[in-house]
Amino acid sequence: MTENNWRVSDNEIIFIKKAIRDKLNGKYLIKFESELAKKFKTKYAIAVNSGTSALHTALYALGIKAGDEVIVPPLTFSATAFAVLYLGAKPVFADIDVETFNICPKSIKKKINNKTKAIITVSIFGLIPNMKEILKIKKKFKLMLLEDNAETIFSKYKNKISGSFGDMSIMSFQRSKHLTMGDGGAILTNSKKYFLKAKQFSVLGYRGLVKNKVNENIKDKFQNPNYFRHQIVAPNYRMPEIIAAAGIAQLKKTNYFLKKRVYIGNEYKKIARKYSWVIFQKTPKHYFHSYWTFAFYFKTSKIDWFEFRKKFIQFGGERFYSAWKLSYQEPALKNKYSKTLCKNAEILQKKLILLKTNFIDKKRIRDQINIFDKTLLFFKLKYDL
Repeated sequence: MTENNWRVSDNEIIFIKKAIRDKLNGKYLIKFESELAKKFKTKYAIAVNSGTSALHTALYALGIKAGDEVIVPPLTFSATAFAVLYLGAKPVFADIDVETFNICPKSIKKKINNKTKAIITVSIFGLIPNMKEILKIKKKFKLMLLEDNAETIFSKYKNKISGSFGDMSIMSFQRSKHLTMGDGGAILTNSKKYFLKAKQFSVLGYRGLVKNKVNENIKDKFQNPNYFRHQIVAPNYRMPEIIAAAGIAQLKKTNYFLKKRVYIGNEYKKIARKYSWVIFQKTPKHYFHSYWTFAFYFKTSKIDWFEFRKKFIQFGGERFYSAWKLSYQEPALKNKYSKTLCKNAEILQKKLILLKTNFIDKKRIRDQINIFDKTLLFFKLKYDL
């Protein structure tokens, strides 16, 4: 594969042109869904217009409704909690593990009551949470499990990949993610029941649109003055045909993209290990990290977050990410969750530095790794660490 500075190339353009020449007839969306399911070893896949739409749709399919409670992590993009609210349910925040930065099973247990119907796990920064313990909780309390895998592809616990643990899982194709078409999302499941409910919900509650094939006879059936179209009130989350066409090209590069991310993440880790005061996200034994980002913080209080960012960029480093404000601290939710306290998450959120790993060009990758080392060495010498 030709190296370039961006993850979208002529291959995507070729597929988009084909879709246009074929008059956007729907077959590329169907092909993308079929290939997505095959690639991630699941029976069903539904492509939608964003990861947030995927969360909303999946929760609906799982039967989440007004008055229910869904346990979620606070340290993640707020769409995870928002999707619960869209259905009139309540997101309940469980704290995170201080080493893996993922939702903590012990905290999950403390939050369960007779209103709890589901858990949403997030493979934060590319690492699957403690599924061994979470699956025990799921079974004991008879809860639904939705995996939010917006930040990972092919991360593993033992021989099982992300997306193969829950009742349903979701993906995101937003431009920072492992696979990207600029935006988009998907729902994966092995349950025909959940697939049918999710498919219908994602396309305005239409009847008869669940078969994955282009059928002109069905189109003729719609054009009947006596035909009833909408079985339920639902949003229109369908992925556009052009985006799906680009997605087909992206799927051909999954292993290539993953290999790049993992290499960069592991190289950052080698650098971080040289400095005892750099604490990075722990990857436990039997886990495989897919590195949406490389997450770390400083054990010392001598280095200010903003000071590090300024020097890193000054040395030529890419502008890295901060951790999002905790979902319950955002203005949209703050008044509803004024008493919520996730101590570990609140401490870590302010400290976390998330280095980008979405680079393709070899020189650019090498430069970023060296700049990370150079910046850490600068502060080591400056503060005699």
